[in-house]
Amino acid sequence: MSSYHEGILRMGMGEAMLAIDAAFLEWILALPHPAWLNGIFLGASFAGRGAAIWLAAAAVLLFAAQISMRDAARLVLAIVMVHGVVDVAVKPWIDRPRPPLAIARLQPYAAVPDTRSFPSGHAANATAAALVLSRVWRKASVLVWAAAAVVGVARVYLGIHYPLDAVAGCAIGALCALVALAVPLPPREPSSLQSHRITKNS
Repeated sequence: MSSYHEGILRMGMGEAMLAIDAAFLEWILALPHPAWLNGIFLGASFAGRGAAIWLAAAAVLLFAAQISMRDAARLVLAIVMVHGVVDVAVKPWIDRPRPPLAIARLQPYAAVPDTRSFPSGHAANATAAALVLSRVWRKASVLVWAAAAVVGVARVYLGIHYPLDAVAGCAIGALCALVALAVPLPPREPSSLQSHRITKNS
């Protein structure tokens, strides 16, 4: 028995569920894929690689004083936890091949990564970042979740992840974000200028 099937059995996923997952992906890939929409999802997929878009967003928001250093630290912590769970633990354990490598007739719309398929790191990072940012930057929560949805859906639309990969990634990302939001961080110490003002006014 392959390591992939051993991992699936350890998760309690049967062959019927895997067949439905594969059939759903084939149905998605059979839908019209206009060039303009392919471009959007290819761009989203590229931007979400390595959580680049979310780390860049945190840096910009921090520079613009829209979020605090503690808020940025929570986002980075969530993404680090996602990496540990998804890339270090679950992907090697489950060892699920990418869809085009398992189903020869599939024609993906993007280059097939050499990493394993389950769960989706893009979806996990997007969900984790969106959950943290929507808590600390509430006025743009709709925009943040919309961007996260595009990044997560892109990998399935392009044919390099199964739907269940994305669903599992979202669940892991949400869990990591909730942990990051709950972790007590040390209070920010006032700057020297702030300390001078406090001393002067006391």
